[in-house]
Amino acid sequence: MHEKDVLDLELGGKSWVKSLSRWWYDSFLLSYTDERVQVYYTSTHALRMERAKQFYIYKQCIHPLSKFRRFWDFAIVPIILLNMMIFYHSTSIMYGEADWKFYIINVFLEGFLFLDIYISVRTGYIDNDSKRIILNGRQVTLHYASSKLFLHVLSSFPVETFMFMRYGTGIDCAVCKANLFVTALEVLCIFRIYRLIDATSQWGTYKRSVLVACGLAFLRIAILGFVSMQILMRIADIISVLTIITTGNLDDRSYFASVLNIRYGDAPAPPSYVFYCLEFARICKSFLLFSFSLISRAYFPDKMTSLLAYLTAMIFYMWSLVECYFFLSYLKYPQDQMYICVDRTITLARWRNLPDTFSEKLLRYFTFRFSAANVTEEQNGIYRSLPKSLKKEIAITSNSRLLIRIPYFAEWPTELIEDMVMLLKEEIYMEGDVVAEPSMPSDGLFIVVVGVLGIYSIQNEEMGHLTDGDYFCELCLVTDREIRMSSVIALTACKILFLEKITFRKVMRAYPTLFYDLKESLTVKYTSQRRATINLYN
Repeated sequence: MHEKDVLDLELGGKSWVKSLSRWWYDSFLLSYTDERVQVYYTSTHALRMERAKQFYIYKQCIHPLSKFRRFWDFAIVPIILLNMMIFYHSTSIMYGEADWKFYIINVFLEGFLFLDIYISVRTGYIDNDSKRIILNGRQVTLHYASSKLFLHVLSSFPVETFMFMRYGTGIDCAVCKANLFVTALEVLCIFRIYRLIDATSQWGTYKRSVLVACGLAFLRIAILGFVSMQILMRIADIISVLTIITTGNLDDRSYFASVLNIRYGDAPAPPSYVFYCLEFARICKSFLLFSFSLISRAYFPDKMTSLLAYLTAMIFYMWSLVECYFFLSYLKYPQDQMYICVDRTITLARWRNLPDTFSEKLLRYFTFRFSAANVTEEQNGIYRSLPKSLKKEIAITSNSRLLIRIPYFAEWPTELIEDMVMLLKEEIYMEGDVVAEPSMPSDGLFIVVVGVLGIYSIQNEEMGHLTDGDYFCELCLVTDREIRMSSVIALTACKILFLEKITFRKVMRAYPTLFYDLKESLTVKYTSQRRATINLYN
């Protein structure tokens, strides 16, 4: 795998056409800046491999962690909100009449809602069970069709377009909308809230900073809470309209009848903004368990509507409290642990009169994300209190795939792989650290989890690089006569798993056949390499 990004290789150049092409493709490929990539890809090298795989094999697919997908998740929310606002204005008999050209905008917005269905079909998905990103077109389509397609189509029903098909330029007539056809369209528009829930569900994963994450979480609660209350009030108005249609009258004490009397009574109708303010006050008052009524004696169904609205509001109140607890916990525990460790370590370095270069190296260690995970793991009381069986399962799930990727261990029994995983030791090396010295016997197998290491000959010539999943010094597992002929130096901050040969051999006592097969395979491999090197120099 080349160390350059796939776009620099395939679309290199400084012309504006090349720059525009790189910007376009980069919008749909896996993004380097998305915060979620750390969960699925451990290093920049892994990101480059995934981008190259998508570019060459799944170019027509949108990556779920791409810049465009993130932009679309934010852009579709105001489109849905504006669509609902205009549609409710066009179907309400309370508001003033508007020019029919104003509602043409809503028809175009409904086109964006159908475009969202196409974008969702082209977007890959995250398999939470296997922690994999699926980009295969057939699998993506089947997953979308089985999970979201029906509700997405239902919530994208072109209600404004159907109104135009029936009323044409007469769509601005408010009184003409009091019929069963428009009532049915209003009921269908209620399902738009599912699109809001689905679009805003991804906001919680964008955690570039604590303040941004907190702001997005409470913005989502505010949007869903206000829209839910508006829908509840709209349902109450729909019931009132149906009552008038079926019975021909409505109790004068109800809120709907009071507003109708103001809008179409003998007195001149007030401006439209008065009815907007009444609707807004009605929603806000419902958050406080007050029945909104324009007369002294409130209508009993209006009281029940207010009670139901308050119970709905309590759900969002509790949701807000839960989010507050999560964010306070996030601010207090992991970051406090890291700050305390950094402060104590730097203080210790000053007491020992260590040079500033060493203190800077310590700071780089603490900013390495795997170092932060180790510090939190060591000091987190909940993790330390977990039973050994759960800790073992965590270790096996995290590291077994690295062992299985090594060809010598690929077909070994599962129980043996699990035993070997428990023998692995995590080691972190900073930039410039010597991982392995030349002319020295090896103590075990090294597996690179994340980072880039350089291989240098005895003459200090760079011979190659090791990246994620690579391994070295495997010959020492089966022999004590192996001497390293090159040095390995960390070019970036690295996390390495170390399998000590002594403990490995103890485990392999129960599997002598596998051990000798491994020894034979490694002996044949390195013997052929040694002969090839001798022939090259001769």
